[in-house]
Amino acid sequence: MTWLENWVTKLSNHVDRQFDELIDKKDFEAAQDAYIAGDFKTALVSYESLASRNHGRAAALAGSMYLMGTGIKANGVKALTYLEIGKNAGDPDAISLLGLAYAAGKAGIKIDY
Repeated sequence: MTWLENWVTKLSNHVDRQFDELIDKKDFEAAQDAYIAGDFKTALVSYESLASRNHGRAAALAGSMYLMGTGIKANGVKALTYLEIGKNAGDPDAISLLGLAYAAGKAGIKIDY
């Protein structure tokens, strides 16, 4: 690969990442708006979609909704799944909630401390 081909490839990858971040930001803002409006089903679907793309904050929010039963039936298994995604993405709220979930045994999660 020539230096020019290498440069074009790097530039293309950078543009792709920037575009993905812009789309994620727009999707996240729409999810937040839905949550604030009380449309928890729409918010959760959006958070889950973003979490599948390793969006840490969205994963933390989906996990917290499952943990607390916000607009849905509490589900410890799903809560842990999304909180783990958030933790792995480095979201501090996901890390905190995960610890609290294990310490308090919320949503049927076995207490583990």
